[in-house]
Amino acid sequence: LNHIPDASRDLAAAPPGLKPSDKGFPDANQTSPHRSQQSPALLMLEGEHLGVLFSALASRDIIRRPLEKNYGLGAAQRTKLLEAPFRLRLLPLPQGAFKAGLQLQLWPQAERISFDRSLQALRGRLIDQGLNPTGREAVIWRESGSSDQNVIGGWRWLQPQSTRPVISFGLGMSPAVRPLPALSDASKRPDVLVDLQARPADLASRGLLDGQWPRVVTQAQTLSLRLHRLSSARESSPWSELSGQLALSAAGDS
Repeated sequence: LNHIPDASRDLAAAPPGLKPSDKGFPDANQTSPHRSQQSPALLMLEGEHLGVLFSALASRDIIRRPLEKNYGLGAAQRTKLLEAPFRLRLLPLPQGAFKAGLQLQLWPQAERISFDRSLQALRGRLIDQGLNPTGREAVIWRESGSSDQNVIGGWRWLQPQSTRPVISFGLGMSPAVRPLPALSDASKRPDVLVDLQARPADLASRGLLDGQWPRVVTQAQTLSLRLHRLSSARESSPWSELSGQLALSAAGDS
């Protein structure tokens, strides 16, 4: 998967002198921080800014207009959201209505009060749909009249020391009560745009890996992907490179 250029433009249009990074990933035979920590997450994703994933989607009228009309997310707020660094993880749930729960955290460079207005609008619409909010520090949503009172999701603001506030969301589970840890040292490198770690075999076993994926992917123990900027001999460029690797279990492993 190494050295895949930005697919939105013709490779022939790339300026001369772009250099693949060849930074790669740790050797699969070596113990990496992810393996030693035995993270329970099925998927972890972090990026320099949310716009890497959602800029094109947020610019479409079918998305933009409801955000403005129903939640008060104008152009300035949307820009702040898309510029926010983010971390996301998908965790397996042993019981309940959902197979997995998602936790997302954003570090928006904007006043909290402006986003609180949008959250209040979202709160009203969820109440209209029959959900019940509970909690003070965190807003947790549960189904109205549900016997087991499963958590549908929620949000809360975090104020870690020495950093700007973090908005923490949960979907299918409660939001995390502290900032999610960095996925890897790659988050400290200015050239890294997106870093992803996933466990495809576990996702597939839970029915969470839809689509016609190759068997080598669905049976892989881990998948690592990293998107980072390409640079020329003189300066950085808007071109990017995707590197990745799959780790397969040895024959006979369960």
